[in-house]
Amino acid sequence: MCKAAPSYEPTRYPGNAILSPITPYVVDKMKAIRNKNKSRNDNSFMKLGDSHMYEGSSFMYCFSNKSPKHTGYDLAGIPVTDAVSAFQSSFDAFARVSVTTVLGKTANLPIANGNSLLNQEISATNPRFAFYGFGTNDMGWFDYRKFKTNNQGGYFYAMQLYYRNVLAAIDALIAAGIIPIVIGTGWRNEKAKYYGTQTQVADKDLPKHFVTSFNAVSRGIAEYYQIPYYNLQLSHDKIENFGLSTDGIHHKTIHNGCDFTTNGLTAGANRRNRYAIEQLQNAWRTTVKSSPAPATQTHPFQGNGSHANPYIIPDLPYTHMASTANAETKFDTYSCNTSVKEFGPEKLYKLTVSKQTRIRAFAMSASGVDVDIHLLSAPNANACLARGDKWIEAKLSAGTYYFAIDTYNENRTNSNAGTYLFGIHTCDPDDADCGSRNIGE
Repeated sequence: MCKAAPSYEPTRYPGNAILSPITPYVVDKMKAIRNKNKSRNDNSFMKLGDSHMYEGSSFMYCFSNKSPKHTGYDLAGIPVTDAVSAFQSSFDAFARVSVTTVLGKTANLPIANGNSLLNQEISATNPRFAFYGFGTNDMGWFDYRKFKTNNQGGYFYAMQLYYRNVLAAIDALIAAGIIPIVIGTGWRNEKAKYYGTQTQVADKDLPKHFVTSFNAVSRGIAEYYQIPYYNLQLSHDKIENFGLSTDGIHHKTIHNGCDFTTNGLTAGANRRNRYAIEQLQNAWRTTVKSSPAPATQTHPFQGNGSHANPYIIPDLPYTHMASTANAETKFDTYSCNTSVKEFGPEKLYKLTVSKQTRIRAFAMSASGVDVDIHLLSAPNANACLARGDKWIEAKLSAGTYYFAIDTYNENRTNSNAGTYLFGIHTCDPDDADCGSRNIGE
């Protein structure tokens, strides 16, 4: 019997996958980026990120020729020798102390002042690939006392900034012929947090409850461009304290970070290096060495966002980037708040839950775009259960629901329409505040 031909179409990046699938379609997307600038060094990469990717935090440095080989150094059968040797050869990017990787910084770092540091690092490394991994500081770069607000200082305000900053950096890298490998935000597990020196933050307000939300943003952007993604949160989900050190933020390290034995992989830095080098190898082998794509089957998108055929949310967490520009314009106002004029175009999503489920859903928008999010019990504007400028949290009974991402507009024009990112996931089990409102009962 003949084997079915490999799927050739864009693929979803499932929330339950540590590494995004490298399919033939994804490989062609990476090759198209490579063709934008053929003078890049195919054996060089750059790093953009916070303390998790800093050389001093053991990110990839153990693969360098400059790294001492500690007792216990063990790749545990992970076949990465050719990729490691290639990236050691002409530049040894593993040892590079990057100007776009700085402790305590947010995703604004590389793009500030007209991409000043980004361009400086590109000039120094001439890379074909780029590890991109911000988020840890972005989710904590605000006034905790404002918690879940859209205003300056709140979590959702921080998410909006993060989305736009990541998008700007990824756009710049791709335009320069550099293939980004996006690393999601890792777990945070602080036991207490203080604002200034006086006010202790309640547990419900801690950043750890927003890690999944920030990961939906980074994964959605990688999925939109069909570039490699590494789900750092998921890879560390089942190890003690998420592989973190005692501060609940930074990863612990065993044997300089390249011990990939069972014991070594209990350390967050080691586990991060193990998956990061694998995804770099996947990208390098398929685009530079023309090796076959390791994944042949896709996770296809379902639906097109129209009223007749909404996007289907097959599982949670789910993320998706799309645009309301030139979409249908059938819903003008919603029964949950008829005073808000949503005269612009909208996209619809369909979710079915088999049991009571607490969810957080949100819509981040690009600069110049203004979309709102609506939760519906049916594909009808009069069936509105809740709405938000950027986010909704709810406790859903078993059943089918719809989300409308609608363009705020009072003049029935296409202004304010454009690119957005929709994300939805279940609330963290210990986040009692999330989804405390009953919907559908």
